[in-house]
Amino acid sequence: MIPLLLHAGCGPNYKEDIRSFHDWNEIRLDLCEDAAPDIQASFVSLPFKQESFDAILLMHSIEHVPLRDGHKALCEFFRVLKPQGFLIITCPDLEAVAKFILAHGMAHSVYDAPVGPIYPLDILYGHQEMTQCAPGMEHKCGYTFWSLKASLENAGFKGVFGGRAEGVSELDFIAFKESQTEQTYTQHLQDHFPWVFTLVNSQQKAA
Repeated sequence: MIPLLLHAGCGPNYKEDIRSFHDWNEIRLDLCEDAAPDIQASFVSLPFKQESFDAILLMHSIEHVPLRDGHKALCEFFRVLKPQGFLIITCPDLEAVAKFILAHGMAHSVYDAPVGPIYPLDILYGHQEMTQCAPGMEHKCGYTFWSLKASLENAGFKGVFGGRAEGVSELDFIAFKESQTEQTYTQHLQDHFPWVFTLVNSQQKAA
């Protein structure tokens, strides 16, 4: 059976952007109609039966959910995952951008993206140009490494691994619904999120 991926907060993106999911079936979900999703719905009330998906992809989307709803959203993702399923989640790293501001100030760009230079305010509050032309793109909450790890564990995830993507002030996590063997953890990280696999070892030891 072909595994099923929920691409949550997909925006205009498709699974083809993630090499490891090329052979998967994809359901694209977004609250914004302009993204032309398969399903238009909120993270806090997913219109799916429990244990529907083999994996969930949540890339730079959870920061658009108010903190009061963040736990509800993560619990919903946990609910619709199959027992052996996993969640891939990325979001801004508030601790990293705070350190950048202290070291370099607000006027220096953190990194360059296809849309242009990304400044600390873009990371904290949402890309300034995008938020002007696309309501809903504002960042409504934020996480540090340890607060995101705790949020995932509080939602029920048993195996949570993550790290910091240096240079872009980004947190990268993979969270499993059920505990896995060390070999399974390693294989998933290598297959689906190789840069997290590298960061898990270094960041966990450094913490």
